[in-house]
Amino acid sequence: MRFCAAVLPFLLAAAAPGLTAGTIVLDFEAFSDSTPLTTQCPGVTFSNATVISAGITLNEFELPPHSGTNVVFDDGGPMTISFASPVLSLGGYFTYYEPITLAAFDALNNEVASATSAFSINVACGDGPPCLGDLGSSPNEFLQVAFTSGISRITITGDPAGGSFTLDDVTYTAVPEPSTIALLLSALLAPIALRTISHMKTHHPLKGYIWTIGLAFILMIGLGAIWLHAAPQASPASPVIGVPTALPSTLAVNTLTTVTITVPIPDPTVIPGSINLLRLGAGRTQQPTILGVMHDDGQNGDAVAGDHIYTLQVSFNEPSATQIQLQVSAAFRGFLRRVLSAPINIVVTIDGRTPLPPDPGPAGMTTIGGIDSDGDGIRDDVQRYIALNYTNSAKTQAVLTQLARAYLSELLDSTNTQLAPLDSRSADYGLDCLFYVAPSTASEVMKQLQGQVLNTKDRIHAYLTAEGNIATSFDRLPDPQQQKARCMVNPDTLSN
Repeated sequence: MRFCAAVLPFLLAAAAPGLTAGTIVLDFEAFSDSTPLTTQCPGVTFSNATVISAGITLNEFELPPHSGTNVVFDDGGPMTISFASPVLSLGGYFTYYEPITLAAFDALNNEVASATSAFSINVACGDGPPCLGDLGSSPNEFLQVAFTSGISRITITGDPAGGSFTLDDVTYTAVPEPSTIALLLSALLAPIALRTISHMKTHHPLKGYIWTIGLAFILMIGLGAIWLHAAPQASPASPVIGVPTALPSTLAVNTLTTVTITVPIPDPTVIPGSINLLRLGAGRTQQPTILGVMHDDGQNGDAVAGDHIYTLQVSFNEPSATQIQLQVSAAFRGFLRRVLSAPINIVVTIDGRTPLPPDPGPAGMTTIGGIDSDGDGIRDDVQRYIALNYTNSAKTQAVLTQLARAYLSELLDSTNTQLAPLDSRSADYGLDCLFYVAPSTASEVMKQLQGQVLNTKDRIHAYLTAEGNIATSFDRLPDPQQQKARCMVNPDTLSN
């Protein structure tokens, strides 16, 4: 059973004598990343709320949790929190890209309390100046609403479309349902308050005049704020992450093997140090594991510093045959949620040999992407071509797999002017590696591989479209050691 709150009973001095209440804290740490929050917490119902975890889906560089690693965010619209029994107050720690408003309602749906954020944006500075947050702001601003007769529902509004704030460590004070006497007392007090105001205006005209002007001024400010908030604003385009590549993509059981994983990320708003490699769990509810931070510094397997192709080398030693699923998560400036890449698979077999997928036949030629039945990032027909034509050379198989994946990504990204140049650059790295492995036959081997990859008119057209967006041409590195450094798998470690 998932627990979402800790209860600390105490007596409230401000309440009626003998009235018992409990402070309940919701920290959301019991939930896995991307869990929709609805009725999991007893007595509380959430809507438009999803739990996200730092390093996996949450951009913790700009929206750090107040505690732990989990928060909830407004997923799809204003977040609503409803209570089975009324509460005295609710507070929480908010980090936001838009000004937010808390509106509290009683059991009769009357608005009884409200609170607004002190700033327009209070996100953390992320990767350094310039900072998005307002001057003097800081993440996790505490906001609270309270009403002594009881709150039944709270609506939290930032951007009407959602995706504008995170909420952590929700604290609310529970009370019993209001009695009939309390409701009658409230009804009696209301007209008394109105008569008092009327008396002030009658017997103190100046005060009444000032009060009227002040009320009009407040209404003007309020209407202006509503107009500003409702004014449509263009949403920034979602950042782009390419498809990761992992080599080798087949491992042997009980054999320590280093795998190199790369991913192209052209968007300049990516936050350095935020590109995490995730190992996905076996089930949807299992939390992914962060394997490490990918880098673009020309070190530890990264081919070239500053080329926008991020790299991480990870060692695996699996005790049994299985499938490893990897995914890249990156945070971008101004975006609450991280961007996730498409997942890729690494297969672990008894002997480390790659099981050949079935021949896709004509069905594999109907689309540009073709069929990749094992999800390893390479088309089945191309995978079969490499395995069947270069059976006796593990080195050639490794480098052609690296090169083919770059070509295939370039086809899929042919109309993406950001990703296609990086895919072409990855292909250049593969060519450098091929010239190291087979210097005398590299050109012919490359042409034959291209013939298999570009085996339909649509694929040829996509390749030409991609290459048409690239201003530079391939210049082979002259030094063999430089060429070897472009290999994702060190060919010198392979037997033939």
